[in-house]
Parts: sequence; structure tokens; C-alpha cells
Amino acid sequence: MSDGTQPPTPPPPAPPSPIPPQVVTTGLRKSHLGLILGVVIALFFVIRMFSGSSSSGAPGSSDNPLIGSWTLADTDKSYCGTHEQFKSDSTVEVKAGVTTTYPAIYLIKPGYVDVSEGNMANYGQWDETGPDEITLRINSLYVVASCKYHRD
Repeated sequence: MSDGTQPPTPPPPAPPSPIPPQVVTTGLRKSHLGLILGVVIALFFVIRMFSGSSSSGAPGSSDNPLIGSWTLADTDKSYCGTHEQFKSDSTVEVKAGVTTTYPAIYLIKPGYVDVSEGNMANYGQWDETGPDEITLRINSLYVVASCKYHRD
């Protein structure tokens, strides 16, 4: 300057922000939003899958409508067991004169019960089709069929 003083020194530059500029302006990255949305959807389906009550029930218990003995009503279907008995921890099936007992896990839903033979990877869906009537739904890659039973 003309009076012999130095011009004021400019302030030092601000240190770089650890947050990338696109995050500051948009809030979340789109990739994070997709990840969060995916987790929320996955949790929804997991909760929905296990929303039924899992029960082993007790004989005569009203929370498991299958407990008791049932006889095949569709006698023309050879692929159906002729008699089914559901107990609190097992099922007994009579098919082609052979009696087989399986451990049972019951997943009770409104209007039907999934019955597994020890693990939920292999199960049958039993629909409540009347006050004293149930129907086994057989669904696979190869066949869709059903077996109707009446309470003994």
C-alpha cells in the first residue's frame, strides 16, 4: 500500500469436508436408499411369514383345530391316507394299510394349518373347509391335488 503497510492476508482456506458434496445436497446416496429399502422389504416378508402362531397345541385345545382323528372322505383317491390322527407333538397316518408316525410342528393361520414333519422345509397345508371337515392341499411342481377328511 502507499503508506508502506502490507495488504491484509486472506483467511486460510477451509479444510475439506469429510462428507462428499453430493451427500450434503441430497441427504442420502441413492445406493444407500436402495439398500435401506431392500432391508425394510426383507424384514416385512420375514415378519409376515412368521405372523401365524406356531403351536404344538394340546389335545382338545381350541387353538389347533386339527387335533383329533380324521377319516378320508374322498375314498376314490389312492394317493391320500385313509386315516389321519393329529396329536400335540406328532401325526399318525394310515396309508395303503401302513401306519406311520411323524413328529409334528404346527403353524396355525386363520383358516388353515401348516403341518411339518419335523422341519418347515417339508410341510402340508390343511384347510378348515367345514366345522368337522379338513382338506389337505398337495401342491408341488408336478401335481396339484387335495384330500378331504371328516372328523371321527
